[in-house]
Amino acid sequence: MSAPVESVRRREVLLLEPLVNWKYALTTVERMRRYARELGYSVAPEEEAKAWCVFHEQPDNVRAGMLDRFLRTARGGHGVLEEAAGVGR
Repeated sequence: MSAPVESVRRREVLLLEPLVNWKYALTTVERMRRYARELGYSVAPEEEAKAWCVFHEQPDNVRAGMLDRFLRTARGGHGVLEEAAGVGR
């Protein structure tokens, strides 16, 4: 079953894989949370964990770049920056 169909069936926000724009993993987490709130869905913990793993597996300099990229693209208010704040800087 495709991720969009499965997402609707489960009422959970699921990732489309592979995560092609991995440099935007933090923005992906923020969007997952925002879409879940807007749709009245939940975020599948294992799906969010996949995006966080992409972030945490990077060298410090790459994580710092990902944080900078997130600051340029984020809407805020979903707790992602707060969770990532101690990593990569």
